[in-house]
Amino acid sequence: MLLSLDQQNRFTDASDSFFAYVAMRRGRFAELASHPEDGPDGQVMADLGEWVWDGHTDVIDDFVSENPTQLSADLLAQVTRWKSGLLGSFLLIQAGGKSFLLAYDYAFELTGISKEPSRMVRNLPAYVNCVIVPFEDRVVYLRSMMEYPVSVGENMRKMVSDDLARIRKEGRLIQTADQLVAAQPAILEAKTRRNATAKSDADFQLHGPSQAYLDGLEGMPKGQHRGKMAGLSWEERKKATQDQIRQRVLARAMPTLAKTHAFKGPEVCSLSGLLAKRTKDQLQELAFVLDMSGVSKLRKQELVDAVAEELDVQLPIYLETQTDDMDVATLKAIRAALQAGGRAVVDPEYAAFAMVMSHPEDIIVNYFVEGSDVVAVLPDELLDELRQLDWDELIADAEENLGQQRDQAAEHYEMDAASYAEKLVWIRGIVPLRTAAHEYRAYMAARGAAASAGESERAIADELLSTWNEAPLDYDFEYIGTAQDECLVARELADLNWWEMTGTEPSDATGYAPGYPGTSFGDTLRDMLTKHKHFSPRPVPEELLEVGHYLDWAIEQPAMRRLVRYVDAHVPDGEDDYDYAENVLDLACGVSHGLVDFTRLMQLLGDHQVFVDEDGMRAVAWLLQQVMNTMPCWEDNGWSPEEAHRMERMRVYEGGRREKKPRPRKKGKGRRH
Repeated sequence: MLLSLDQQNRFTDASDSFFAYVAMRRGRFAELASHPEDGPDGQVMADLGEWVWDGHTDVIDDFVSENPTQLSADLLAQVTRWKSGLLGSFLLIQAGGKSFLLAYDYAFELTGISKEPSRMVRNLPAYVNCVIVPFEDRVVYLRSMMEYPVSVGENMRKMVSDDLARIRKEGRLIQTADQLVAAQPAILEAKTRRNATAKSDADFQLHGPSQAYLDGLEGMPKGQHRGKMAGLSWEERKKATQDQIRQRVLARAMPTLAKTHAFKGPEVCSLSGLLAKRTKDQLQELAFVLDMSGVSKLRKQELVDAVAEELDVQLPIYLETQTDDMDVATLKAIRAALQAGGRAVVDPEYAAFAMVMSHPEDIIVNYFVEGSDVVAVLPDELLDELRQLDWDELIADAEENLGQQRDQAAEHYEMDAASYAEKLVWIRGIVPLRTAAHEYRAYMAARGAAASAGESERAIADELLSTWNEAPLDYDFEYIGTAQDECLVARELADLNWWEMTGTEPSDATGYAPGYPGTSFGDTLRDMLTKHKHFSPRPVPEELLEVGHYLDWAIEQPAMRRLVRYVDAHVPDGEDDYDYAENVLDLACGVSHGLVDFTRLMQLLGDHQVFVDEDGMRAVAWLLQQVMNTMPCWEDNGWSPEEAHRMERMRVYEGGRREKKPRPRKKGKGRRH
């Protein structure tokens, strides 16, 4: 729907006069009139409109009072009503041949000036920024409309249709100028609430949640809730995630453990009763530990009595040898049971592991299921002897020994070639086999590994491929060999290359069809190898060498932390509070590696309901830009786009002198950041 020709002329006279007046007040008249043949500058008009309707509508009264261009009284009355205008970001849609703007849980039927609003954007629905004002009996946009370069996901398209129907049914559809004037106070109140929530979210991304945000969830988008890990410190968040994993493991293990470790009551606390709970094979193994002979042919009850009698004789020696070999958690379980009179509930973190890993000779402490708990039970006959030992000292010694063992293990840890190559691939996407062997040899030599000194790089490469061939699905890379190059390729890139070469998807069973390592490179891999020559390879970060998987390292990076904390605070209904942020992390890593363009990723995240409204879309877009700019990019040989940009601008000569390269002429698209 458009204004009539007469209405267009009247509206243009009023708006041109008003913007010229505001431009003079703001010292921007020269910019506004810089292209008289094309009409007023649209960006300047947008800036002026944002200033007026962002707290300076009193300038409308000044314009009407001065009337510098001698507008008619009727037009001045129309301009006066512009104080009821709204500045904001809207979702522009088309329904039933009409254009509508959606925002703040209201819908506005929009009339075009000289062009249909739906024809001013590339695709519908579209996010736009503009000012809408009443004019005569219509709602119009005030001369300029700026489109955000973000596409709307398929799920959101369906939601938009439902939202428009709901808004119409609830009476919040604004179709006329009078309705806009009457509803403006309520709309501004809704906008203020929404902006307060957006500001709280921005503060949350940078500084953590404000107390006001924690105290209430007013403004949380429909379809999302504040996750259980929102507001936790980073260390608290990691602990909550680990605790949740342990609880799930225990929940899965408990039904099985209960069948074989059911607690039968107090009578089982006697030494004979606890021994009788074991199988004959376990009793014979315990007899072997006690160096008993001639018991193999005894019946089970006779074996129980014989072992109990021998334990009574060897008890001091037995206690000393067993406690010396116990781990910290077992020692703590015994101490807790002693303090409670012979039995105590075991820490859930340790329970399932203790029950599965306990040995037949560990008669000192016995584990059983009682309801939903695991209890540690000590034999009644051993309680007095056990109380004679200093359990605090035993635990302190065990903890000290454990720390020493960990230090020694870290000092002498030698990563195998395939695991090291996997970390190279995570950073760079594609790594020539000879490069992987060379860097692994240097890595081992730097750690004083004598075994690597005599190995040739070809031998290391053969070892690497042998390890991978034995269990290819255990590693996140594939081997692709050609007559010229042998390369290790990240599995996602290998999938893409396979599709380029064959036009088919890889096999679900093995990942690839037989003979895949002998195929050649597709366009993507060839282009990537060419681009890699422009940058020296980024070394593997030391922190990545200390963790098991790339995602464990990635989630600790500042940009990823901000994204995860935001997603923790906006979990879609029906999703798991503990898993959802990690699922989004997978998608974010994909785009940082350059596999998915930004617009496509926003569509994908919209489909996954990472954001369900325009404010959420803007927040997520900002966070993802930080991820894309600062995380390793496969195209840049592992350097982030920001790092690669700095490297392009600088040359480092052998003498250490730095010289800036001349800025090249812009060709094609610039880098993402």
